[in-house]
Amino acid sequence: MNQPGARDRRPLFGGPSTSYKADSVVDPESLERENDRSIDALGERVGMFKQLTSGIHDEAESHHKLLDDMGATMSGAHVGLGTAVRRFKSVFEDPRKLKMAYIVGGIVTLTLVLYFFAKHHRQA
Repeated sequence: MNQPGARDRRPLFGGPSTSYKADSVVDPESLERENDRSIDALGERVGMFKQLTSGIHDEAESHHKLLDDMGATMSGAHVGLGTAVRRFKSVFEDPRKLKMAYIVGGIVTLTLVLYFFAKHHRQA
C-alpha cells in the first residue's frame, strides 16, 4: 500500500489524514448520535421536498383545469361568432336587409355623435 501519492489523496476521499494518530479512540455512541442527527436533517429535507412537489402538482392541476375551462369558453365563443357571421352575410346579401342595416347604422352613429357633442358641450 505504499503507492506514490496515495497518502496525499486519503484526506480527499474521507480517509485518515496525515495527522491521524493510531492510538486515538473513536466513541461509537458519538458517531451514532451524529448519524441520527444527519438522518433527522435528511428526513426534514425529504419532507420539505415532498411538500414542494405536492404544491407544484396542485398548481399544475389547477392550470390544467383553467386551460380546459378556457378551451370550453373559447369553443362557445367560436360558435357564437360563427352564428353572427352567418347573420351578417344574410343581411349583406339581401338588398332590403342591407338598406335596413344602413338605416340602423346611421341612427346609432347619429346617437353617438349627439351624445359626445352633448357631453363635450356640458363640460365646456
